[in-house]
Amino acid sequence: MKTTQTDTTTGQVIADCYYFRILVKNNGKRRAEKAELHAEILEKEIDGIFQRVDDFPPMRLKWSHVARPEQDISPGVAKHCDLGYIALPKSLNLHQTAQHFLGDENQFCFVLEVQPNQGGWQIGAGTYRLHIAFAAANAAVKRAVFEIRYNGYWAFEQSEMFAKHIDIRQL
Repeated sequence: MKTTQTDTTTGQVIADCYYFRILVKNNGKRRAEKAELHAEILEKEIDGIFQRVDDFPPMRLKWSHVARPEQDISPGVAKHCDLGYIALPKSLNLHQTAQHFLGDENQFCFVLEVQPNQGGWQIGAGTYRLHIAFAAANAAVKRAVFEIRYNGYWAFEQSEMFAKHIDIRQL
């Protein structure tokens, strides 16, 4: 969804951005305690073969709205976990009239529990596969793979962004 990033201290809008979330539903009969999504492995397609991205830091994603890596989920309830975002490139501003932009600054940024200094939590254009483990203190681990196809473009119109520039799907 298209939204804005704000400064948590001042509340001032920093940039337009697109956020991408995973909806997690507890289909069980008990409350899922300390539920977490652990981003385990990132692979990038190179010459038709998916190869591990060595500098990607495996760690937990943050739950939407609470910005924590763990959250309880009651039976029958669904909650969003932030996968990542693409912010408006710094070289543009909110009032420019260009319809789209391609540049070195366009990055898909994963919403990990921390942003390590060595990087690896941002990716550029390409096709990627992210392996995620879904876990809770009182439930068995389940794994899923999400494919992220991003061509590096920014579009001001949400419909164009999702139709032409980024696609994320569970395999």
